[in-house]
Amino acid sequence: MSAVVKIFQIYYNEETKKLIDPEYIPYYNYPTSKYFEAKVMVDLVNKGEHKDCDWFGVVGCNLRDKLHTSTHWGPRLRNNTIREFSPKAFEEQLINVDPDIATFTTHPPHSIFLIAKKYHPRIIEFTNAALKRVYAGRNKFERKDMTRQYPHRPFDESLLTAVSQKPIYFNYFVTRPEIYEMYVKEMLEPFINITSTDSDLVSLMNQDSGYRQPLEDWRKEWLMKQFGLPYYPYYPFITERLINTWLLRERKNYLIFQW
Repeated sequence: MSAVVKIFQIYYNEETKKLIDPEYIPYYNYPTSKYFEAKVMVDLVNKGEHKDCDWFGVVGCNLRDKLHTSTHWGPRLRNNTIREFSPKAFEEQLINVDPDIATFTTHPPHSIFLIAKKYHPRIIEFTNAALKRVYAGRNKFERKDMTRQYPHRPFDESLLTAVSQKPIYFNYFVTRPEIYEMYVKEMLEPFINITSTDSDLVSLMNQDSGYRQPLEDWRKEWLMKQFGLPYYPYYPFITERLINTWLLRERKNYLIFQW
């Protein structure tokens, strides 16, 4: 029986639909959540769409563009992949390597959030505030792959400055279905729930993240229409990096393949 790779690709309108790779499953995401792809990831897991496959993932419509532009970042964090991307080639590598997790990019080891602080000044402070609340409210997680319940550990802020050996950007990754579900249920969904309902955290997340300054008028208009804010808030820039924090917290030797 051949391996099954199940990847959803998000689009927002007819123009962005043209960017969808035919090998991937189109997912119309409008109106857009402040969490961008992350909310779609949660919704798909809650619908059970991550099951009945060998690897599962969710990527944006700008996949190919970001794979290219990230190769022009600075030397400390650029995408150093030497492979020419195609869905077929990516799937072939998955089958050959048989990893637990695979990323669409290859970055040198670095601290994801420490680097992000240069562009989003309060990202560590706001992420720490939210994750401390997430884990303070949990006594245990149910783990299907363990004979005992996952032990409760308060969130350790040092995880946000720790170095990821194989950093993941843009939510561009696939994992085994059970790993994807654990990540979503243990960190991503609780983070989204608490930062969308707790008034103190909402006020933090709604602040200007500093992204793409100065903003063009058309972008401000789009943001006002979508979110009622004339700038990009912190939500998506945190959630796209959380997989790295979850993996650091896991302390497991997952086999991670970098494209």
